[in-house]
Amino acid sequence: MNKQIENTITNYKSKNINKLDIYIGNTTIKNKDVTIFNKKLDLNIFNTFLNKVIAKNYNSKKYNQRLYHYNTNYYELFSKTYLSKHNFSSYEHNSNLFVTYLESKLENYNFSCHKNYHILEQSINAFNINNEISILFINNNQIKISIILNHNIDLSIKVLNELFTITI
Repeated sequence: MNKQIENTITNYKSKNINKLDIYIGNTTIKNKDVTIFNKKLDLNIFNTFLNKVIAKNYNSKKYNQRLYHYNTNYYELFSKTYLSKHNFSSYEHNSNLFVTYLESKLENYNFSCHKNYHILEQSINAFNINNEISILFINNNQIKISIILNHNIDLSIKVLNELFTITI
């Protein structure tokens, strides 16, 4: 793992973050000033990584998720959770996009009543590595590793380094 990313997540308290999402994909350079990270993977790469994770016998579940989003507020219909996400920061390294942020739960009355939500529907196959780390296979073309940053970060970094050895 990149030292800049490792330093960021080990200092999660001072950075005021509690979540790390790692997207596997590639960087597309549109011109000299604009780079776009493409989260959509080739089906062969997606299936190869999925088969490697399945072989590890992690706890898994499949579900469909509908996510309502407006500004920094999110509502996850599957878990019936209202969230606010702030303090975003991202880094690209070795065909991975690392996104850190502060996620906090909201009471439903604090969720925006704006009518023009961005609605995202996803089919997810989730594998739980432990209480802090999950691998999400989204819509048969995206892979996201989701990490909760807390006092167990030292163990999480070891597990992440192991996960990067099975990636393609």
